[in-house]
Amino acid sequence: MSGYVIGSLIGAGAVLLGSLLTGHREQRVRVAEREASRRAELKTAMREYLAALDAVTNELRDQLAQPTPTRVDRSLDRAMQRAGLQVVVFMIGRLLNRAVYGRRHEVLADELMVAAAHLRLVAPPAVADLMREVEEVALEYSSGDEQWQATWMLLRARVRAEFRSQLLEPYRT
Repeated sequence: MSGYVIGSLIGAGAVLLGSLLTGHREQRVRVAEREASRRAELKTAMREYLAALDAVTNELRDQLAQPTPTRVDRSLDRAMQRAGLQVVVFMIGRLLNRAVYGRRHEVLADELMVAAAHLRLVAPPAVADLMREVEEVALEYSSGDEQWQATWMLLRARVRAEFRSQLLEPYRT
């Protein structure tokens, strides 16, 4: 073989090897960028969910326990049923509630639903399971129930710890 052929083969091999190494490096960079983007999206979704959950929790903490109906309350309820005024009284109560508190409860609930929907799209299985547990406990809410509040606060602490562990997971290796 002549020197020209050998030189050409060496040059072509070097170019091919350089191209392969560059392609491999660029592939690793793209994978790392996708992973960083996914983690940033997860972090944002977790932050939004926790902020909405904290706002709802603070609002629930401020609610007073529902009073136990007295004998007079029960007799007034029976009189309203006989007169067919339950719907009217319900609407008046709702309007008074809105006049006093505004739409804050509805806005907070909407924010929590949006944040939960966003997080569900990017959540790993452990976070999704914890979100289901939060929903189950939330459905058991009763105003003024101290046992529920204690359970809720423990669950919130677990949510924070799990979110923190999910965000720190790649840095532990």
